Amino acid sequence: MRVALKVDVLDRCGALAGVPTLLRLFETYGVRASFAFMTGPGEGSLWRRLTRREPPLQVCAAEHIRAAVAAGHEVGVAGYDGRRWPRETPFRAREETETSVRAACAAFAEAAGREPDFFAAAGWQLNPHLLAVEAGRGWRWASDTRGRYPFIPQLRGARSACVQIPTTLPTLDEALASGVATQANVHEYLYAESRYVRPAGHVYSARADREGGSASDLMEKLLVMWKAYEGTLGPLGAVYAGLDQSRVPVHQVGWGEVPGRAGHLAMQSIEVPR
Repeated sequence: MRVALKVDVLDRCGALAGVPTLLRLFETYGVRASFAFMTGPGEGSLWRRLTRREPPLQVCAAEHIRAAVAAGHEVGVAGYDGRRWPRETPFRAREETETSVRAACAAFAEAAGREPDFFAAAGWQLNPHLLAVEAGRGWRWASDTRGRYPFIPQLRGARSACVQIPTTLPTLDEALASGVATQANVHEYLYAESRYVRPAGHVYSARADREGGSASDLMEKLLVMWKAYEGTLGPLGAVYAGLDQSRVPVHQVGWGEVPGRAGHLAMQSIEVPR
């Protein structure tokens, strides 16, 4: 069993409280993960609406981004402006997409002192222009989709050389909202799901504000169970490193629904010829 851990850091709660908690947990259990930080304007607050001076997310999170780097974790970006990315990205034109990604990466680099390792679109929302931008920036992999195993993505005729490493497991909130698990046994459900064999293992997407906050005890239980079972826990890059690039299939990216989550997400669809 192989599980890759991706942590989405999409708001101030996750950046300021969740990330330090998860860094301590991962250090305790000897785990490396992939952190995807939202940059730019954060979620609205009364103070921000009144003063317009609330610092952008990457400024608040800079210390913790650097701490994640120092601890040996992969660090990447999830988008720019968490309020607008999930809602607007599927409909954005090429120039808007390029501008948004460029702004996200510039803000990240200013905070971290280095370029991001990868991109992981917030809310699993993308468009064909994003695929082209990812390849153009030289990223080897991204994690913008839901699916079953790594693939080369194609959307509306655009094919990217940047391999998609999709989230394969339900999220904590999805498992609870869909009714397949309760607060008392959701860690056991997610662990059982992770034992189903996948060609390249599984990817679990955590939220820094949830698994690093009120659900940190559940995250710890999952880490204990995964570590106790013969297998590996690691970042997305370890999945990519284990791939035979000549055999990675090409799949269309489609839109589908996931139990326990509203709206449509970018998903691995049918395989097409290389």
